[in-house]
Amino acid sequence: MKKYRVTIELNAFEIVVSANNKVEAKRKAIEKLQRKRITSLIRKSWPDNKKEVYVDEE
Repeated sequence: MKKYRVTIELNAFEIVVSANNKVEAKRKAIEKLQRKRITSLIRKSWPDNKKEVYVDEE
């Protein structure tokens, strides 16, 4: 069995959170992002169906 590295390019996502400092803001943003479904993020990133998926053999 071969190993493959798959790169899926998504658009940048902006998330607005309220926090006391940068560390807390980063943690809250990551938690908020993890609650979203990855399939909906992919659908929003590729509205024109031009999927940016690259597969490299290792």
